[in-house]
Amino acid sequence: MALPMKTATQVTADLAERTGITQTDIRHMLDELHALVLSELKSGNRFKLVGLVQLEPKVRPARAARMGRNPATGESVKIAAKPAETVIRARLLAEVRNVPLGVKKLSERIEEYKPAPRERPWLAQKAQVKKSKPVKKVKARAKAKNKR
Repeated sequence: MALPMKTATQVTADLAERTGITQTDIRHMLDELHALVLSELKSGNRFKLVGLVQLEPKVRPARAARMGRNPATGESVKIAAKPAETVIRARLLAEVRNVPLGVKKLSERIEEYKPAPRERPWLAQKAQVKKSKPVKKVKARAKAKNKR
């Protein structure tokens, strides 16, 4: 099970506490950062958030339809054309990649977020009913086979 992420409100509250800037100013700054990243990527430029991540847009060209071969049967197969697409490649920088994670702490946190098993009394009743019915049917079938 994945660990929960901080919400935008929690992030702005943490940043406000650490920096002494108001939460509304931090929210505006994050909105402007978001707009800046999008505008840079749309214009085809790389964007590097110093110390965290480097984003790079790449364009995969369109591919024309072609003939291929089915490796199992050997018959010719027509492969459909694919349109051009834009992909954003994100590369974590060394400072982020080398963050030491406490495995023990991480596993404890994962255990905290595992949901408790739900009580399902009707499931036990269904299991009892299902167990008794097939036994009777098997005996009836066995008797029918013996009579033939």
